[in-house]
Amino acid sequence: MKLFLHIGTEKTGTTSAQEWAANNRDLLVKQGVFYSKVLGPTNHMKVYLWALPPEKNDNGFFLNGLSSVDDRRKFQAELPKLLAEEVDYARKLGCHTFLISNEHCHSHLKFEAEVAKLHSLLRPLFEAIQVLCSFRPQVDLAVSFSSTASRSFRRIGSDFFESIGPDILYYNYAALERRWASVFGSGALDFFAFRSEPDTTLALSARLGLDIEEFQPAQFLNEALDIQTIALTNALVDTSGRSSLRLNNTIRAQLDSLGCSERLQLGSDLAKRVQAKFLLSNTDFVNRCPSISLEDLSPDWKRYEVEQNVSMLDLPCPFSEKLIEMMRLQDMHLTLAKISQRVTEGERAIALRNIVNAEKFCQRAEFLFQRLSGKPSANWEIIAKRILQLRKTIERKAKS
Repeated sequence: MKLFLHIGTEKTGTTSAQEWAANNRDLLVKQGVFYSKVLGPTNHMKVYLWALPPEKNDNGFFLNGLSSVDDRRKFQAELPKLLAEEVDYARKLGCHTFLISNEHCHSHLKFEAEVAKLHSLLRPLFEAIQVLCSFRPQVDLAVSFSSTASRSFRRIGSDFFESIGPDILYYNYAALERRWASVFGSGALDFFAFRSEPDTTLALSARLGLDIEEFQPAQFLNEALDIQTIALTNALVDTSGRSSLRLNNTIRAQLDSLGCSERLQLGSDLAKRVQAKFLLSNTDFVNRCPSISLEDLSPDWKRYEVEQNVSMLDLPCPFSEKLIEMMRLQDMHLTLAKISQRVTEGERAIALRNIVNAEKFCQRAEFLFQRLSGKPSANWEIIAKRILQLRKTIERKAKS
């Protein structure tokens, strides 16, 4: 069986391709291609997490419920057997090809030792391995990545783009080629240009030899944040350290729901300064990778021949303190509503004589209540009394 290992890069339609593959798993199997489930239902995050040191606090560990080093070591000890069993299952189904897709292999496996560790997991399972990766001009990658960085509550502005250069491995394609070629061999690398193959789903389909006429079509996602949304996030970042507001997934989801009407624009001068930094490293890259040319890594400059708006992100927000205060109060009221619901569920569980469930709801309510600061409304004292009463009732019922 042959493995196609799709490693990115990020911001080249990888999410759409992964959703497409996951939605068409059964049709893929009919054509002899197995899209892994063990490594993740859609995005195969576990493949890169397995290759990282367990002591590294990568966010992917937390997203997969692996918060402690012991949890991560156990996961890394168990995964080889689980993956081997899945590969064996794919063979029994008559599949000739196994497909793994995870763009974090590009962004998070920064050292040759990590790539080598991944190779040690995969090489014994397959007769051949092909590593697929799409590349786009670094300035285009940076503009696209800025929305992801903003969602992660990183401040975005002119300084963000001025700091980008080949010393940051995320953008250094020559360094990526070297560490993957040194481990998997240059002959195993199928590197292609996003400019000539902008639909990663079609690029994968062609390499897998698929007839996709009956497949569910890929859904292309617009993940860009509006320039004003990025400015709003900057204001939150600038003042959150001086408040009790937690920049969390709830706020991140709200940012995504705001829509995008005006995209971030660097302007021609800044865009050219950013891309010019990569001339030497990109020349090195294309000399080692003949399937890609310098032209492939040159942006469509017409896209940047518009009035820049990035400078508005460098301006201070005059109402940031009040914005933070408003969101902090909103967060507290939402938390109070969650606590009230848990107490109600605990009271209902007692009525049904289910003390075990009542205890769970009470503990959750107490945990949320402890995270509150201040008294946002009269409901604060009312809910405090309800929690206390629920706790006393549980203790009394437990003794009887």
